[in-house]
Amino acid sequence: MVSLQFEMDMLPVKWEALRRGIVFWVQAMRMNDGRFVKVVMLEALEIGSKVRWVKDLQQSLEKLGWRR
Repeated sequence: MVSLQFEMDMLPVKWEALRRGIVFWVQAMRMNDGRFVKVVMLEALEIGSKVRWVKDLQQSLEKLGWRR
């Protein structure tokens, strides 16, 4: 069933999101070393599970006066 969906270019949304993420990652890794997107992705990869960007963003916005 999945191979038929793939051939018809009608993947489930979750799979399509994963596929697009992989395509984006490959494109970014092929970029020149100075490109901002590549630098950020490599830093995030280096930091690994220590990335808490959602929580950090929320704290920063709260400090600036933005509340839910």
